[in-house]
Amino acid sequence: MPSNPIAETTESLMQQLDEQTIADARASVRVRSMESTGEAIGLEDSINLIKAAKYLSAADGLSTAEETGLKLLMRKYGLPSKVVEHVLDFDVSRVAAEQIGSLAPPRSRQACFLLSGMIAIAALDGLSDEELADARQAGAALGLEPKLIALIVAEAKASVYGVLKGDRSMLNHLMGVRRAIYAFVED
Repeated sequence: MPSNPIAETTESLMQQLDEQTIADARASVRVRSMESTGEAIGLEDSINLIKAAKYLSAADGLSTAEETGLKLLMRKYGLPSKVVEHVLDFDVSRVAAEQIGSLAPPRSRQACFLLSGMIAIAALDGLSDEELADARQAGAALGLEPKLIALIVAEAKASVYGVLKGDRSMLNHLMGVRRAIYAFVED
């Protein structure tokens, strides 16, 4: 299997963390992901998602809004400072869209969630043509059809709008939309 710098560096990072830090971070990520998205994700998956989001956001140059979004997401999820530093220092130039496909089972809820999260961070300052093209390539690598990718892009952009407007009601409604979209690929 070809190397994947996202997963490989996350695995290396996990070996550097002590058991208590990992246990605390796992618990925090599980709770926060359920609160914000309705989907429980694991610690390694959340780190990989955030690095994949950084990759997508950097397609047109990582903006201050996108970097701030990454930091806020990591703080919200209660990630330890060593993880935050790791993500911020992660070199996305070594990543290709095709490698995103190995971060989740093809055509799965996890694949949809990963793509949605990537797009949400990249869309904080608007979604550029470069970011959109990379999102489509990443979605294809995740085994998702173009129409499903278009739905995920639309939902992620609407969710970002809701976050920026502070519209909790809209975000709650969009969570239902997200679940309906993900039902197309029920695991």
